[in-house]
Amino acid sequence: MPKPDIITLSSEFWDRSAEPITMMAGVAAVTTKIKLFASIATLTIHPAITARMTATLDSIANGRFGLNIGSAPEYTQMGLWPGEAHYSGATSIRPSM
Repeated sequence: MPKPDIITLSSEFWDRSAEPITMMAGVAAVTTKIKLFASIATLTIHPAITARMTATLDSIANGRFGLNIGSAPEYTQMGLWPGEAHYSGATSIRPSM
């Protein structure tokens, strides 16, 4: 039986998970000594936005912030897995002229 390209599961991931960068901003506001790290998954947020958010948070935290970037095995649970076709390069999108 072939696997579907997009797998979605009924989970409560988005209902029960705090957004890590925003969470660390709150922690940075009430601490002065601990190092702060947040983890993000590559499919969840654009790299340019991540860079800007990280730089802002590091400024707020006076250099105490670090970022863990990963390719999350939880993509399926999060309902974000784009399927194998996304990575195979089998399809391409070209603008019409």
